[in-house]
Amino acid sequence: GLAMPDRLTAGTGHQYLGAEAPGGRELYFASDQASTTQIFVQDLQTGVPQLAFDELADATWPRPSPDGRTLLYISYREDAAGDVCVRTIEGRPGARKFGERRCLTGPDSAELQAAWFPDSRSIAVVTRSGLHGDFELRRLMLDGGRGERVGAGNAASPTISPDGRWLVTVPVEPRST
Repeated sequence: GLAMPDRLTAGTGHQYLGAEAPGGRELYFASDQASTTQIFVQDLQTGVPQLAFDELADATWPRPSPDGRTLLYISYREDAAGDVCVRTIEGRPGARKFGERRCLTGPDSAELQAAWFPDSRSIAVVTRSGLHGDFELRRLMLDGGRGERVGAGNAASPTISPDGRWLVTVPVEPRST
């Protein structure tokens, strides 16, 4: 059967793009409660959200790695079209600290969405060359590089099965004006 959802967050702004951390004790989400969209982490036992880090610009699409050691997100600090960045996750739930920012993409592309592969070493990224290019799905390794193209073109919303056998996307049809 279906159950009514429970609200987990509250605040003066909008909270969206939530992702539960491995172990089910924390929730990462984006919120626009300040002048920019920032990443928050909330201990689900205490219900207290904390700003994860100050990106000094908009940041969105938080996704903790399957092993719980790394947080990926889309940053708009250096590139208004979006870059995939990662930070290490340190400390214990309720007292998290995050390592230095490291971006895996740069100004030659626009990154929109990302999801972890189960190995916690690679990411499926929806990207395009510029703001008006076709969507591409690429697999990026944490050690850098543009990565290999996976799947057909013009796809969004990547989701990967826990065993890594299935990559599901939503086809996107280009619109001509």
